[in-house]
Amino acid sequence: MKNNVRSVFEVLFSILWSIIVFVVSSVLFSLNEFNSLILSLTIFIGWRIIVIWLRHEKSLDAFEELLAEQKVLRDRKGKIKSTLLNVSFNWDNLAEGFSSKKPFIVDLYDEKIVDINTELESINNGGWIPVEPDIFRRYPYILSPLKDDKNNYFYALSNFSEIKWFSSEDGASYLLNIDDKINDKSNIKRLFILNDGDKDNPIVQIFFQLHKNSGYKINGISWKKMAAAFAGFKTSERPSGFGIYGQEIIWKNMEGRGLYGELSVNPEKIKMYTDAFNKAWDATKEETPHISPEIMSCCINKKLEDLSDVIALYKQKNQTNDKREQPATV
Repeated sequence: MKNNVRSVFEVLFSILWSIIVFVVSSVLFSLNEFNSLILSLTIFIGWRIIVIWLRHEKSLDAFEELLAEQKVLRDRKGKIKSTLLNVSFNWDNLAEGFSSKKPFIVDLYDEKIVDINTELESINNGGWIPVEPDIFRRYPYILSPLKDDKNNYFYALSNFSEIKWFSSEDGASYLLNIDDKINDKSNIKRLFILNDGDKDNPIVQIFFQLHKNSGYKINGISWKKMAAAFAGFKTSERPSGFGIYGQEIIWKNMEGRGLYGELSVNPEKIKMYTDAFNKAWDATKEETPHISPEIMSCCINKKLEDLSDVIALYKQKNQTNDKREQPATV
C-alpha cells in the first residue's frame, strides 16, 4: 500500500515538474508551445527513467542481501543436519555397545539430549534457557553479528565478585567478543547498583574511571531506585543482574547460581527490560562516584581491559605507603 502511494506521488510530482518546465521555458526562453511540450516530456520521461533505475538498483541490492541471508541459513541448516546425523549415528553405536553395561556416560548424554530439546522448546515458547558463564569464551563467533546500534545495554551488580569477573578469562572474553564488536562504545550503557560507602571505595572508583577511559557510558544507582524501576515485575522476572544487546538478546543472572544466567530472545521480554533499564538510567544523574585525584593518576592511559593490572598496581602502591608510614619498632 505504501509503495503504491509513493509511486502515485512520484508520478504526480513528475507531471507537476514538467508543467512548471513547460511554463518557464515558454516565458523565459520564448519557446513555442510545441518545443516547450517536447522539453517537458523529455524531462518527464528522463526523470521517470532515473527513478525507475534507482528503484531497480535498490531492489537488486535488497535481493542480493536476501540471497546472502538465505545462503547463510542454508549453510547453517546443512551444518545442523549433518551434526544431528552424526550425533544420532554415534549415539546409536554408543547405546548399543554399552547396552548391557549401562555406564554413566550413556545416561549423561541421554540427559544432555533431553536438556537441549527442553531448551529449544523453551525458546519457542518465549521462555528462558540457562547460560554458562564461559559461553562468551567458548563460542565467541555466535555473538559477532550483533548490530552496532543505540540499543546496547549492560547492567550488573557493583560488588567485588562482579568487578573481579571483568578481569578474569571469561570477563576479558566477554569484552573482546561483545563490546569490541561495537564501534561506538558510548552506545553501551552500564548501570551498577551501589551500596552505602561504595562511592568511596577505590576499587569501585577505578572500575568507573576505566569505563570512562574506554568510552563507555556508566552510572551508579541505589538499591531503592533500582527496585522502583522494577516495581511492576513479577518476582520470577526480577533479576539480580541483566544485559541487553542490539535488542536481539537478553540475559539475566540466576539467583543463588553465582555467575550462571538465563538467556531469552523474546521481544516482549526485551522490551520489558529495556523500559525498566531506561527508567532506572534516568534516575541516576547524581549517583556516579566522584573519582579522587589519586585514582585518576592510577588510571591515566589505561582502559577497562587493564582493570586487573590497575587494581594490582594501586594495592601495591598503597601497601608500600602503609609500610613507610608505620613507626619504627625498637
